[in-house]
Amino acid sequence: HGAISQTSAVADTTDPAAVVDGRDWTRPGWFDAACNWIESSMREAALGAPFEIRQRRSWVSSCVLQVRAGSGDYYFKALPRSGRGEWAVTRFLADQFANMLPAVVAVEPEHRWLLLTACTGHNLETVPDVALWERAAHAYGRLQVACSDRVDALVRGVDRFAVRRVL
Repeated sequence: HGAISQTSAVADTTDPAAVVDGRDWTRPGWFDAACNWIESSMREAALGAPFEIRQRRSWVSSCVLQVRAGSGDYYFKALPRSGRGEWAVTRFLADQFANMLPAVVAVEPEHRWLLLTACTGHNLETVPDVALWERAAHAYGRLQVACSDRVDALVRGVDRFAVRRVL
């Protein structure tokens, strides 16, 4: 990785049977493999190499890494097998609603990995202004209403992104 700054907390889980539901982020060596994929995916997308990859969260439902590069900030998400459809739904929604969601930079369906551009603006968790929360809730409601007219396309989109082959 050269000069990439990396920070991760990975459990010492060497027994494959001990990894429940494909939560590979608990295995030694997983972080390095994820960093290699992130770096390769960013170069393929002409985004340059990351200079920092930091684990932000790790819990039962996913592992999230923050990726910083000269071209901007990105987020990587790894999902368990039970969350395998999320990457396809996320990709479909990002394609359909590019003005409302972060762009998908890369996906790796076998490992259930997503690399996304970071959202711009402030994290609502740090914003006390109720009006901004209301605006965000209203935008989310508009997204849900718009999706109600695209259920068939969503199902086709999920199939197109090969969710069923990841079983």
